[in-house]
Amino acid sequence: MPIKILTTRPETMAERLVLPLQAAGYQVNNVPLLAIEPLTLQAQQKQWLMDLDLFQRVVVISPSAADVLLELLEDFWPQWPVGVNWYTVGQGTKLRLAQAGIEAICPEQG
Repeated sequence: MPIKILTTRPETMAERLVLPLQAAGYQVNNVPLLAIEPLTLQAQQKQWLMDLDLFQRVVVISPSAADVLLELLEDFWPQWPVGVNWYTVGQGTKLRLAQAGIEAICPEQG
């Protein structure tokens, strides 16, 4: 009897996890419990983005969050501010930031 796996990735991101598991012989069902949707910024949130150089640390928690943040920051920062330390919780997020020219600190293991 094949091992059954239930994943909960957003629909647009499920294949990246589901297909390799299926290729390895697992029976995989995805129930998308989250959806990635555009964020409408409030005035205070826009101000925080404009004041990014006043923050000492920024923690980015997922590749999706990195994508959204980078897209928003493009409107305010033509180059990244100096003196901000960037952190991620995983290697995928660190890679997304690195592709944008941001060096982040990430734990060796999850």
